[in-house]
Amino acid sequence: MGTYAHLAAAIKEKVHVPVIAVGRVNTPEVAEDILTQGKADLVAIGRQLIADPFWPKKVMEGRTGEIVACDGCNTLCYHLNHKKNTLDTGTPATCRKNERAGKEWQMPLQA
Repeated sequence: MGTYAHLAAAIKEKVHVPVIAVGRVNTPEVAEDILTQGKADLVAIGRQLIADPFWPKKVMEGRTGEIVACDGCNTLCYHLNHKKNTLDTGTPATCRKNERAGKEWQMPLQA
C-alpha cells in the first residue's frame, strides 16, 4: 500500500508545486498517512475507484467498512485505454470486484 509515496516525498522536497502520490492507495488510512506525513499534497486512488466508485463518499460518511477494496489483480483494468474506455482488446473495461465497471450506463446506480 502506498507503493510510490516515498518517491512523491522525494519529488516534493525538490519542487514548489503540489505533488500527487500514486500506487495502491486503497484505504483511507493509507491516504491519510501519506498526507499527514507530508509525503504528498494529494493522493490518487485510480484503480480503487474502478473497484468502488463510491470510495470517497463512503469515506466521507464514515462507511469505511462498506468499501469494496481493489485487490490489485491487474487483469482487466490494467490495460484500460482511457481514450476509448475499452481494454486494448476492444472490449469494455471490467473489474472482478465491480460488475458495473464498463457497464455503468446499463446497470442501476447503487451507492
